[in-house]
Amino acid sequence: SSSRCRNEDDVMKNFKDYIEPSGLNEGIDYNHYLEKYSPDTSYCVGWMDGSINQWMRFSKLMEVGVEDGDSVLDVGCGVGHMVDYLKDYHYSVEYTGLDINDNAIKIAETRHFRGQEQFLSGNIFEVNLEKKYDWVLASGTFNVGVSEELMWDILKECDKRTTKGIAFNLLSKPYID
Repeated sequence: SSSRCRNEDDVMKNFKDYIEPSGLNEGIDYNHYLEKYSPDTSYCVGWMDGSINQWMRFSKLMEVGVEDGDSVLDVGCGVGHMVDYLKDYHYSVEYTGLDINDNAIKIAETRHFRGQEQFLSGNIFEVNLEKKYDWVLASGTFNVGVSEELMWDILKECDKRTTKGIAFNLLSKPYID
């Protein structure tokens, strides 16, 4: 039987190869959407099926059991639309958003500058998270050409960061102009 086990250096190399500009998958670089569309719309992160569908995806993730008082790590948070959803539906959670796109994080911090939310720029393998979270959520994170192998590596890393569980979705590529 083949083993999925590899050392952490191999995992980091695969991730860095994936996000480096020389091998950058077109889907992960959604800066052109950030420049073209308002950060208040789902279009700015490439979800061309609209905010209503984005809210439905968030709703499905919450069904895993997210409750008031829980802590949430949103992996691939983009500009923080999940925060808007949580507020609209009166969830009272401790939220941390993580994204590898520095521009998206800057926009998220601007959009939510008065909130208690925290936004971090970086990847799940390298960012210094000082605690474990009740839930790790990922909406659309794996829709950007992430290989199955890298997806499993990211999910394993997410598992190390949670006390209750992980919820994520796997959808068709949303990047349509």
